[in-house]
Amino acid sequence: MRRSSSTVITLLVALALVAAPFAAHALGATDGGEERARGIAAAPAPGARLLLAPQLRRPLLGALAAARERARRAALAEAAAERADLLVDKRRGLAARYRPRDLVAPRVAFLAGTPQEGRRLRRPAARALERLFAAARRDGVPLAGISGYRSFASQRALFAGYARERGVARAARVSARAGHSEHQTGLAIDVAGADGRCAATACFAGSRPARWLARHAPGHGFVVRYPRGAERVTGYAHEPWHLRYVGVALAREAAASGRTLDELLRGR
Repeated sequence: MRRSSSTVITLLVALALVAAPFAAHALGATDGGEERARGIAAAPAPGARLLLAPQLRRPLLGALAAARERARRAALAEAAAERADLLVDKRRGLAARYRPRDLVAPRVAFLAGTPQEGRRLRRPAARALERLFAAARRDGVPLAGISGYRSFASQRALFAGYARERGVARAARVSARAGHSEHQTGLAIDVAGADGRCAATACFAGSRPARWLARHAPGHGFVVRYPRGAERVTGYAHEPWHLRYVGVALAREAAASGRTLDELLRGR
C-alpha cells in the first residue's frame, strides 16, 4: 500500500508541475489585458516554454516509466505465485516426462471429438476458464473448448502430421515441436464458438467469439498468446483461438502495454 501511495504522489507532483504553466498563462492573460487597458506592456506568458522544458518532461516520464515497471513486476509476482509464469517457446522447452500434477477437467463445454486428455487444464486455469465461459454465455457468446492439455507424445504426433501435409518449415509456423508446446504446460487452451464454426482455422479471426475473447479474456487471466503481427516475436502465425492463462494482473498488463507474453517474461 505504501508503494502505491508513493507512486500516486509522484505522479500528482509531476502532473502539477506540468499544469502550473497553464495556470500561469491564464493569470498572465488576465493581468495582461488589464495592463494593456492601462497602456502598460504586459510580460509575455511563459506557459509554452515551461511546458516543453526538459526539466519538467524528464521527471514526469521517469515517474511514469517507474510506475509501469512496478506494475509489471507486481503482475509477474502474482503469476509466479500460481506457477503461471512459465515461458515455453521455440527455444525454451519442457522435458518429455513433464506433466502438471494439478490437472483437472473444467466444467465447460468441449467440441465433440475432443479427447479426454485435451479436456484438462491446471487447476487455476480451469477455474478461470469456467468464469470466462460463464461471462461469455451471459453476453450471448457461448464458447466451447477444443484442446487443453496435450502430452509430449500427442504433440509429437500432431506436429508430424502437419509436417507430412505442409512440410516442416510451414508446419513450424502453426504447430510446436514436441516439448515446445504451451499445451503441455496445462495452461493453454484452444477455444471456439459453441457451434464449432471456423474452429482453430483462419476464418475464426474477426468472428464474434474471437472479438469477445480479445476484449474480455484478460479480465479473466488469459491472453491471446499469438496476436496478429507478432510472428517475428512469438515465432507463430496469428491464432485468435489460442488462450494462455497467466493470471489477471499479467494478462491486463499485456493488454495495456501491447506486449506479448514473450516480451514480458523475457524481460524479467
